[in-house]
Amino acid sequence: MSKKLEKMRVHDLALDVLATQIAGIAIEYYSIDDEKIYQIAKRAYPYRDLTRKEFTQLLEFLETLRVIWLNKTKTGYEVKRRKKTWTYYFENLSTIPDTRQYHVVSIIENEPIGSLDEEFVAEHGQSGNKFVCAGRAWKIIQVDKGKVIVEPIDDIESAIPAWEGELIPVHYETAKDVGKLRKMVAADKAQRIKEDFNIDSHTMDEMNEITSKQTKSHIVPDDKNILIENYKDFIIIHSCFGSLVNNSLGKYIAAILTAENGVSVNMKIDPYRIMLQTVAKKDDVKRILGDMKNFENVITASVERSSTFKWRFIHVARRFGIISRSAKYDKINVNKIVTSYSGSPAYKETMREVLMEKMNMEDSGKVIEGIKNGEIKLHISEGLSYLGELGLVQQFSEVMKPRMPEGEIFNAFKKRLLFTKVRLLCTNCGDYTLIKKVKDVEKQPECPKCSSTMIAVVRPRQIAAQNIVKKKIKKKQLTKEEMEEFLGIRRSADLVVVYGRRAVEALAGHGVGPQTAARILAMLHSDKEKFYKDVLAAEKQFARTKIYWK
Repeated sequence: MSKKLEKMRVHDLALDVLATQIAGIAIEYYSIDDEKIYQIAKRAYPYRDLTRKEFTQLLEFLETLRVIWLNKTKTGYEVKRRKKTWTYYFENLSTIPDTRQYHVVSIIENEPIGSLDEEFVAEHGQSGNKFVCAGRAWKIIQVDKGKVIVEPIDDIESAIPAWEGELIPVHYETAKDVGKLRKMVAADKAQRIKEDFNIDSHTMDEMNEITSKQTKSHIVPDDKNILIENYKDFIIIHSCFGSLVNNSLGKYIAAILTAENGVSVNMKIDPYRIMLQTVAKKDDVKRILGDMKNFENVITASVERSSTFKWRFIHVARRFGIISRSAKYDKINVNKIVTSYSGSPAYKETMREVLMEKMNMEDSGKVIEGIKNGEIKLHISEGLSYLGELGLVQQFSEVMKPRMPEGEIFNAFKKRLLFTKVRLLCTNCGDYTLIKKVKDVEKQPECPKCSSTMIAVVRPRQIAAQNIVKKKIKKKQLTKEEMEEFLGIRRSADLVVVYGRRAVEALAGHGVGPQTAARILAMLHSDKEKFYKDVLAAEKQFARTKIYWK
């Protein structure tokens, strides 16, 4: 209605894009003086401020990657193409990253419940992190082979919405206008609001109701007033400055609190709030906000250590040809690559992209200045306000189902375990093998051919197990691998002889082998639920440690 557009943020000095264009020019000219390429680049608006030093560093970096060939001349370099130049150029015609999806698998039912994109897994995929998916909160056990293994939890407030990375950021000026609107509503300027924003009475009533609920216990935060409040171990900073400014301010506060207290700080932001989960106090946050120093240096150092930076570095590294386009994130030693290329054009480009797309240093500076000169006031209040509650809870309320009770979790796990299919194999005669669901296995399994109770439990696809047993019965020579497998088969048969179907139930657990099953069964559980809990715990342990196994 005001005929306004958000200010465009242009990507200035994108070094990966320039690298591709240098390769293209090298292909076109075969041999060209570096000064000529530099002048071509300078005529493009995004590279108007490109220095000769930055350009030369990029050329030399591309030569180390074997993208181009440089011959030293009296005035600079002669740039020539080489075999790799063609492949590099045509693989990088687009800057859109190739991303993959990770299946989210519940360890309770051992079934997929949804999917996450690579960026979310890179930023939040550490073991122990919590997120919302399929209408519930989940905790990550492990990320392995394109799967995120999770368990259900009851922790709505500290869980991350899985779609967080896809949200379009709300602009600084837009968020400030919302703050101004809040001020008008609080001042009871209903008629002017209706006229200026062309809204109906119902909408106006809604706005008044929200403001009324907020003013019962707290002030209404707006573009000139920041409210700091607390709830349990959360500190909510109401700041009407938009997604990117709030992310910048939040990163700074979290970095300082971490340095002062020596503990990590969980942070979530929206366009109107910064939410911190921390042992720090509200007064600490107010002090930090009121005296922000070395803002850009603190933010840069914080970004360098973040998973966001590492994830973005992988994409930049792909565009520079440092790693293959098809390389998978979870198979890359990210820390080693980032350290190896520290200070390189790829490193600088990653920092530039993160600061531009995830932060807003310029407008953050305006907020900092406003706080210092008293134009923006800081207020502290006890307890949780209505707008604070909306920030912590409302974003989950429409998708959060009632939490799954512990009893229901174990019922789901037991059902999955009892419906798991296993292969029963007689180790006495080797002639009997049958695939059955665990629930259909007899209390004491017995071979119908030789009446032996030496019945082993193996995976349904472990077809070779029968051949190994038969070779052993016939006293044929087994290979080292076959002997190792036979010992495992025989150990599972020993467990079934002693513990019957309960051994079958333990061995049906995902990743539960004879050694782990023996440890669980030796506890002689009188409580069946405790037995299932221990099998589930063994599955979780397997999921956490599987990636370290040979």
